[in-house]
Amino acid sequence: MDGFAIVMGGASGARQVYDSFQPASAHLVGVGRFASNHCWVIFQPAYDAVLQVDSAALLDASVSALPIRKAVRVPFIAVQAPSYSALAGAKVNHTNLFQETESRLLRVLDGEPVVAYRQSQGIDEETFEDDLLLFQKADRAVMMLNKPAAFLWEALQWPHSPVDLRALLVEAGVTNSHARAAQIVASVLDDLIELEFVRPTGL
Repeated sequence: MDGFAIVMGGASGARQVYDSFQPASAHLVGVGRFASNHCWVIFQPAYDAVLQVDSAALLDASVSALPIRKAVRVPFIAVQAPSYSALAGAKVNHTNLFQETESRLLRVLDGEPVVAYRQSQGIDEETFEDDLLLFQKADRAVMMLNKPAAFLWEALQWPHSPVDLRALLVEAGVTNSHARAAQIVASVLDDLIELEFVRPTGL
């Protein structure tokens, strides 16, 4: 289908949206990564790669990492209902993430660029106990990152939107609260942007 090897019917996270922001068809948006997908169409070019995925690994995360062309169908045709998660060991409700992701991809479908950020060049790093220190020699700027902030900094080696970063925090178990994830991302990004440790870029 339009050259895609896998098409998802919905996802709670979609990262590395194609640079052109132009979907391949009326209802598909190409993505590099996705999360919490529960409705798939896998086409023949992807059969071998998917069958080689470790059955003991998280399927959506493993398939998301495959170097094959993937797309999400929008509007979504299927999402995960609030339910018990063996991974989290508790009932989870990702409704907000699905809604945010769908809303963002619908805007992409309409041609709206997605604001994303990535690490600026010339940043030095040094570990200090459990924290990570960032240095920008040109402006003599220094920033200390705790573990959640350091996790976001590592993710920002590649372009990510604020919505992407919030989804990453929840997926990685840094926090199970979407509201808390939003607070962490807003606070960390504000500081990184102010000190010019990150720069806006296309996804």
